[in-house]
Formats: sequence, structure tokens, C-alpha cells
Amino acid sequence: MLILFVSLQACNFSEPEKRKKRPMVYEGMPISDLTLALGAPDSIQNGGSVYNADLNKTQKVEKWYFDTRTVVVIDDTVKTPNLNER
Repeated sequence: MLILFVSLQACNFSEPEKRKKRPMVYEGMPISDLTLALGAPDSIQNGGSVYNADLNKTQKVEKWYFDTRTVVVIDDTVKTPNLNER
């Protein structure tokens, strides 16, 4: 009986920790929708440009830094919605 009491004391029966909901950001999302979902970025780093052979044009690359994530933007469209940097 004592063992059961001790084991119940060790268990935590409180409510599970509530997760903070993060707005959904997806590849192909326009930057207007991105700023509506996450607000203005803390900073923007210019990443230069890349050549897109399919479109036969050069595209601007930027990294947008937010409090919760880093997003890669190519020509005003989200390319990488949650970049994990080291």
C-alpha cells in the first residue's frame, strides 16, 4: 500500500502543458500573407540573387528573421517556411 502511495505522488496529474499555437507558414505563400500571419520581420538579410532557368530571369533572395523562425523569401514568395540555422 505504501508503494502505491509513493508512486502516485511521483505522477503529475495536472493539466498537460498547453502548446503555443504558431501561425501556419507554407512554401509559395505571398509575403503579404506572411506579414499578416507573423507581423513585420525583426530584420531582413539580403541573400543576393539566383538565376531561374525555367523563368529565364534572375530572382532576389532574402532571409526574413522573426522571433520564432527564419524564413527564406525568393521574389516576394516564401521558399523555406522554417529554416533551421546552426
